[in-house]
Amino acid sequence: MLKHAPHREYLFACLLVLTCMFGAPWGGAEAKTGLMIIQGSKEFLTLETEVHVDAAQGLIFQWTTDLGAATGGTWQVSKPGPNNQPIIVASGDAGVAPKPGQIAQFAIPGAGPHAFLTAAPPSQSVKYRILVFPHDGNGQNLAEMSSPVFVRQDPVGAPTLTQFGPSAAAPQLALVSYREKIGQVAQSQIEYAIQTIVVRPSNPGKTPTDPFWLTVKDDKGLIRQSDPAVKIASLAPGAVGPAITLHMNALLPPPKSQLGQGQQIKDWQASYSDRCGVDLRAGLQWAGPQAQTPIDDHVEAYLYEGYGDSKPWQEGKPLADDTLCDSAQCVSLNAVARSVYAQIGCKVVGYALFVGDKTSGQRARFDAYGAARTGANPPRLDFSPTTKMQIASSSKVLTALASIPALGAKMDNLMFSSLPSDWSTPPVVQTITFRQLLSQTSGVKQYYAGPTGQDFAALKTVFTKTPLNPNAVYPCPGAPSGQSGLLPNPIVMNKAPCYTDTNFGLMRIVLPRAAGTASNDPATLAKAYVKLVRDKVLTPVGATGDCKPPAGDFARLYKFPGVTSGGNWGDVTLSCGDWGWHVSVEDYAKVLVSLNARDGKIITPCQFTDMEINPASHPVGFDIVSDGAGHRWLEKNGGQGDGAGNVQTTSVGIFGGASGSSCKNGGLVAVPRAGVAAASLNSRLKLRR
Repeated sequence: MLKHAPHREYLFACLLVLTCMFGAPWGGAEAKTGLMIIQGSKEFLTLETEVHVDAAQGLIFQWTTDLGAATGGTWQVSKPGPNNQPIIVASGDAGVAPKPGQIAQFAIPGAGPHAFLTAAPPSQSVKYRILVFPHDGNGQNLAEMSSPVFVRQDPVGAPTLTQFGPSAAAPQLALVSYREKIGQVAQSQIEYAIQTIVVRPSNPGKTPTDPFWLTVKDDKGLIRQSDPAVKIASLAPGAVGPAITLHMNALLPPPKSQLGQGQQIKDWQASYSDRCGVDLRAGLQWAGPQAQTPIDDHVEAYLYEGYGDSKPWQEGKPLADDTLCDSAQCVSLNAVARSVYAQIGCKVVGYALFVGDKTSGQRARFDAYGAARTGANPPRLDFSPTTKMQIASSSKVLTALASIPALGAKMDNLMFSSLPSDWSTPPVVQTITFRQLLSQTSGVKQYYAGPTGQDFAALKTVFTKTPLNPNAVYPCPGAPSGQSGLLPNPIVMNKAPCYTDTNFGLMRIVLPRAAGTASNDPATLAKAYVKLVRDKVLTPVGATGDCKPPAGDFARLYKFPGVTSGGNWGDVTLSCGDWGWHVSVEDYAKVLVSLNARDGKIITPCQFTDMEINPASHPVGFDIVSDGAGHRWLEKNGGQGDGAGNVQTTSVGIFGGASGSSCKNGGLVAVPRAGVAAASLNSRLKLRR
């Protein structure tokens, strides 16, 4: 366990991309590359140069560099060898290099091929030295290595690191609101750009907090605090302090010759747009007696990152940054959300995201940016975590999840007996099981059943046509060059994975019939399919959805920047299954968290494992199960365009941990540690690197 500062480790369930955490760069005065160990939890983390541990555990590091040529970095761990010569014991990729003035993060796991700490405490202390070596685009190390940090692994019961004075107890902060105002003083030529920040301190702990001075800074250099620092007095356990209001002013560029302040404001607004808003951080500085100053007298926390005023889902919540870990790696929820914002903020019309292993509290991070409906389709509507949108092929996971409990032991049965009774099927169709449809291993090569997608008539044509040569080899999916329409061999005997929308379109028809609906009517079957997905997947976890947009607000389809009217597909109930479901990030988060928690509300842990690994050639419902580097990455992407350049994309997945639980001889064998559930809608984000 960590003996210098607490470190929290969880069974985690989140998503995606790792970049940077918070804190100010800290290193030697001469060093161009700095390295620190991130310690602590909740909203305030500390940056250390040395920590003491006994048992092995994952550690998180922050690095900075002023080397503009650096594109990446390599971390290296060494320990003293014979004649005090260093012995390299572990190394790994530190990720993309931070830009000058910015920070980045990487993790060293507590177990696995990159770990350096021993699983059991050593018989005598071992001091490890960690460095980062920036490198250029060719992978060549640059001249400047980082300042070193140290991790000492001690025997159980060894003396802890000396503390010079007591450890500070900082208050917890919550963002109440951030507001911007840009305008001109009435009856004057004076223009202004001012910002108002309101935060509220509290003490969720069991001991009184210490007094601290509060300041706010913008890491993008766009605004600066105009008020003096505000003192937060000591708070009793459980107490909530009064709201604190701080004012900021725009840092205007130098005036241009012959041009007034209005031009400065315009230039500042251009910089604001280029940098996609502000990145505010709260700083707390010890305000007690100087003689009692603790070693951790200054802490920082992310306060607000965004474009324009803060939104309701960003307000009133503690500024927490939980780090969720499996046995090999850790993920900062703030880092994920910030990475998404850095990659696609101000580059798409709007998006919403979720990352976490819970749907509420500090281990859940919801966020959104931009518009679901722009001024081209007034009134404008902010994108929010509860905004419904058409999720394209991410619908396939919902269809697969409904099929697993609805079919039960029939998953590996031949599906042709559940086709409409008036369909006459060729022999090749009679070899396809339900599982093969759901895992893209059916032999179906026809990507779209017809020009309008997976409508009933087009599906009937595909599955009743006798192939010219069922043993023929054709590109997967689609037709040979120069050929259009229905393939001469839309279905073949080869069961190699071949991704087609036609597989899941047919599930809208065969799933209801397999579950007991006797009708051959397309509308009746479609409505029964929608009810199955709701009853088996959405309702059990408190989510809602439909194969048509809701009567109220929903996200439209735009081409960036959204100045022309955006469309929508309307009611697609009669072609739903492979696409077409309208849900929100909040809805999908509930589904993913349930799966990741293995709570059995949708499918059992055994069924979830079966969904992921059987067949081994392609998961059921999802696209992939690994990121290619050995990390578990269960993901489904979706994308849909209207042919006029308007495109929306979706990504959902579970990252890290194990695949759940396995079934052996009818029994359940638990596999500890899950991953991180994540959903991102209406963005161009791809979760895989």
